Formats: sequence, C-alpha cells, structure tokens
Amino acid sequence: MLQTNQTWEDINTRLGESCPNILQVIDLVLSLPAGSSECERGFSHMKATKSQYRNRTRSTTMTMLLTIKMHSAGIQKYDPSSAIHHWNQNHHRRPKFMDKKRHNQIKLNRDLGRG
Repeated sequence: MLQTNQTWEDINTRLGESCPNILQVIDLVLSLPAGSSECERGFSHMKATKSQYRNRTRSTTMTMLLTIKMHSAGIQKYDPSSAIHHWNQNHHRRPKFMDKKRHNQIKLNRDLGRG
C-alpha cells in the first residue's frame, strides 16, 4: 500500500521493477504542463523575435534565440563578466573568415584574367 508521505522517487524505487511501463507513462503525464501559458509565452516571444526585419531567420537560429530569450536570466540579473572574459580569451572568433576572403579574391582575379 502506498503512503501519502512517499516521494515519487520512493515509488519509482519500490515499484520500478514490477511495473516499469506504467511508471514511465505516469512520469510522462506528470511532465505535461497543466495549462497552455508556456506555449502562449513561446509564441509571443517568437512573434516579437521574428519581425519583418528577421523574416528570413533559419529555424535553428530561431530556436536558439527563443531558447535564450525564454530560459535566460533577465537583463537586470545578467552578469556579463564571464562572457567578456571568454570573448577576450578567444582569439579565433571567425577562424575561416580570412581564408574565405582570400579564396574569393583569388577566384575574382582568375575570373578577371589577372592570375
């Protein structure tokens, strides 16, 4: 018999072997939100993020932007010192930029008959 003061971890430990499928379904059901406010908040953030100026944003970029917007601390609580430190230490911000620029210049010279 289950007691009312047992935690979900206790129940999983005690009944995990005898009825694992039922417990997995219960875990899944308990993870579902009770309302739609999280979903509505996500769509509001997406509407604000994907404006007419960002209408060609890829879905991966949109996912990253929305993840940052929805799960990050507010600007009042954000401490930029670790990001600034990382930026100052990382000298390879765009490691392939000059290679691509050089490749494009060589291609242009070849197309123009200069090289």
